[in-house]
Amino acid sequence: MDGGTAHGITKGAEFAVYEDRESPQNTSPLGTLVVAETGVFTTTILLDDAAAFTLAGTGYALQVKAGEEEDLRLHIEMNDQLTPIFDALSQDMRRTDTDRRRISLVDKEKAELDIAISNDKVVFNIMNPQVTQFGLNKMPFRIQPTYDDVYPVVRASAHYYWHLRRNNSKRALQGRIQLKFMQVQELDEYDDDYNPIIEPVGDDLNVAGVVDFVVEPDKMYGIKLVNNSGLDLYPSLFYFDNSNLSISECSVLKEVYR
Repeated sequence: MDGGTAHGITKGAEFAVYEDRESPQNTSPLGTLVVAETGVFTTTILLDDAAAFTLAGTGYALQVKAGEEEDLRLHIEMNDQLTPIFDALSQDMRRTDTDRRRISLVDKEKAELDIAISNDKVVFNIMNPQVTQFGLNKMPFRIQPTYDDVYPVVRASAHYYWHLRRNNSKRALQGRIQLKFMQVQELDEYDDDYNPIIEPVGDDLNVAGVVDFVVEPDKMYGIKLVNNSGLDLYPSLFYFDNSNLSISECSVLKEVYR
């Protein structure tokens, strides 16, 4: 199938196969296929059961179940105020439509997100050690203990963590891309496009994948992406905010580093 990890497809995802794009509106699927292996732009899919089917030409595959790596590992505190939310989520988890993320209810020590009650309000405790190691343990808001209020946060969390965990399964670029975060200064010199030339100052502040420093208001800082892969890359940068589950695209100003 044309489509792979670059399109968010993961192992275990299920696809219903139709003759063409219009068929899902009018007919039942010819059969169901399960993703066995994914590449960056290709996917190997197998029959879900012994019921083989014939496809005369190019078909249309519609995803009907999320893959193994698309789970949000969620824990809900045993509290009477949260029982309706727990029951509603359990019903929702049985859905198979294409716009949902699969949610797994797990023990607290295995969870990425914990839903609890504090002073009759719902709080969201962050359990991901990649976040908690830096002191962020709870989302900075409280909401009413109703399904309509809680469910959007759960859906947003599943969407957030699914994108946060996305990676290149083939690891073709692993170790070949270097991200530097440095203090910089602007020179009184310009490149051929009349952009000011930016020069790094001091050491790389990205130490073992962590940038930890105190911002000085009168200083400038910059990110330098070093490509040692031999491939032409066109990066897009996104900022993941664990405090509110937002994903923001970062605008990139092209400057010249000396």
